[in-house]
Amino acid sequence: MKRIVLLAILLLGSQMAYSATWNQIINVQGFEDSGETVQVYKAINQLTGSTHTNNHQLGSLYVDDLSWSDLTEIALVGVSAGNTNELQSKTDATVSTVRTQPPAQDWLDNEYIDVPDVAGSYLWQLEALGPWSYGTWHSNDSGNSDAMDHMLAFSLGTSLTFTDGTTGLVHTFDNPHLIAWEDTAIASSDKDYNDMIYLVNAAPTPVPLPASVLLFGSGVMGLMGLAGFRRRGKRVSEQLTS
Repeated sequence: MKRIVLLAILLLGSQMAYSATWNQIINVQGFEDSGETVQVYKAINQLTGSTHTNNHQLGSLYVDDLSWSDLTEIALVGVSAGNTNELQSKTDATVSTVRTQPPAQDWLDNEYIDVPDVAGSYLWQLEALGPWSYGTWHSNDSGNSDAMDHMLAFSLGTSLTFTDGTTGLVHTFDNPHLIAWEDTAIASSDKDYNDMIYLVNAAPTPVPLPASVLLFGSGVMGLMGLAGFRRRGKRVSEQLTS
């Protein structure tokens, strides 16, 4: 029984690790460093004072997002793209433009963007307007033609003070997340997710564990309870016969 329970726990752990998808992002889809000034890990270092040296170290901050809610603040942190790209929020009824960003290369700055709050549930999307590529990419990979993640999200803690690089005004983000984009099909991209990098004050809804994993977990707990019951019964039996 001990061996069965141990095996079940190991299998459950592997299922949960896979569901988080960070290994998929790194090893299957790809999330690379490039030689450009603008890098996701550098943007996070700039905002939080951390000392990451490459993108692969960001796994503990990664959020596997399903949808978003309650956007109240947003700031452009970095851009390195040959396209004009438009960041949009999409609810069931409305697509709203948050920012249209012309092409720029190796630029990293902090620019607060004054946009209307978005209440309720919504998705992010990027509209690539050329000249290098065209198309719409969604924060939820199920909506993308290549079924790949074109936006990566990272949690930056419970509170972050942000200073606008132009005006010097200070803004407080009480639910800070970084969102980083690729603006072309992943198979032909450089996979560094620096085409647009934004700091947002918003709440992601994480992707839930598959039902099969939750049922498997219930089975594991049942096996562990059965094992404990049998051990207790054995001790009582030994006491009665001694």
